[in-house]
Amino acid sequence: MKNLSRYIIQASFSQERMTYLSKNSKMIYESKDGKEEKVFDALDWLLAMGSDITERVGQKVFRWR
Repeated sequence: MKNLSRYIIQASFSQERMTYLSKNSKMIYESKDGKEEKVFDALDWLLAMGSDITERVGQKVFRWR
């Protein structure tokens, strides 16, 4: 149960690779290797992160490693 709990609360993205531009409400997310960036509207970013969490919980809660 401990391992399952840790897995569920594990972040699916890195805050260090996120940059928020408040002036124009954009979120920039940098790839792990730093070679690529994706730019999101702030609300689209929140929607994408919310759906990712839902998908992770829905698909993996009952899959044991």
